[in-house]
Amino acid sequence: MQRVIAVTLNPAIDLTGNIDELHPGELNLVNDFSRHCAGKGINVARILADLGADVTVTGFLGNNNQMGFESLFEQKGLKDQFLRVDGRTRVNIKLAESNTRTTEINFPGFHVDTAIQQRLFDQLRHQAGPDSLFILSGSLPQGVEPWFYAELIRALRAKGATVYFDSSSAALTEGVKAGPHLIKPNLKELSHWCGKEITTLEQALPFAHQLHQNGVAQVVISASCQGAITVSGQGVFRSTPPKVNVVSEVGAGDTLVAGLAWAAIKGWDIAQGLRFATALASWTVSDHGVHVPSMEALDYVLNNTQVESL
Repeated sequence: MQRVIAVTLNPAIDLTGNIDELHPGELNLVNDFSRHCAGKGINVARILADLGADVTVTGFLGNNNQMGFESLFEQKGLKDQFLRVDGRTRVNIKLAESNTRTTEINFPGFHVDTAIQQRLFDQLRHQAGPDSLFILSGSLPQGVEPWFYAELIRALRAKGATVYFDSSSAALTEGVKAGPHLIKPNLKELSHWCGKEITTLEQALPFAHQLHQNGVAQVVISASCQGAITVSGQGVFRSTPPKVNVVSEVGAGDTLVAGLAWAAIKGWDIAQGLRFATALASWTVSDHGVHVPSMEALDYVLNNTQVESL
């Protein structure tokens, strides 16, 4: 089984509340809430660990509020290789409305100096090899430039590692230039990359082809309840999940990435992997938190997830 290294440069403590409707400038009452240690790479690692993968987690973590993360890593059996930095890991507030709209308020976190950045870069390059799968996920902390991801992807690929990359904005723009093996932007992130508003998977398809032609082996575009499309050397496929009662879309994209990674670990083909990942993400939006459902629940969603060749 491939060694999985999940990299989160900018983790967060997520405080997620569910409300009927958000009224700015007024008192808003939260129906229920959850608090958990997160970050895109950590979310992916949690799912993979639940599925049975052996996962190392690394990146940067603030010294002042690390205990919750350490408890999570121990609980999930994740190998902790995070570099500790001065300051606090950031806090994100997510307010999910009953109409599925989510408002996010992200607080600033720690600053990472160049010496610590180089330490992480060297650590990851040393770990890279043909038997390793690196999952680079999330935004950049203060002090880290967008080109960091691109240079890291090139270094890991030079050692024969497989690299999955899921980020946004300038980090995505720079990172795709390095030719990661897989990327998974959503429609909003793709819109930022191409400079045009993309609202459907049909509109996204030409840009997925463009990214593939530019050197990304597998391009996956996610669109929540619309499903996802993938373009790779094995062809073009679209997945359509069953209709579910959407509670919150928080973590759905990370779950999709985890499902795709698990499919690669198991050696499944592209279509089979897309179906599994879509089903897993579809179940996530109908439940609270980032975790794997029972096999009975997952089988139901799997049996009702469609994949077609385009």
